Amino acid sequence: NLYLGGGYSFVTDEGSNTPLGDQSAPVLTAGAETAVTNNIVVYGDAKVGIDAYEDSNDAAVSLQLGAAFRF
Repeated sequence: NLYLGGGYSFVTDEGSNTPLGDQSAPVLTAGAETAVTNNIVVYGDAKVGIDAYEDSNDAAVSLQLGAAFRF
């Protein structure tokens, strides 16, 4: 499965560093998941925070990978 999405990242303590920047910002996400056996699923996604840093126009990027046991 592939997916795309959008949302908003709320930083409750403005100026604190988070994986998606240091200020609240819109976020785009894309990911994939697949079953490698009947009971094991692997997945990953990338999130991009747009204009997520207070003193910079740089985008913040968060990558996540994982595996899960399906029961």
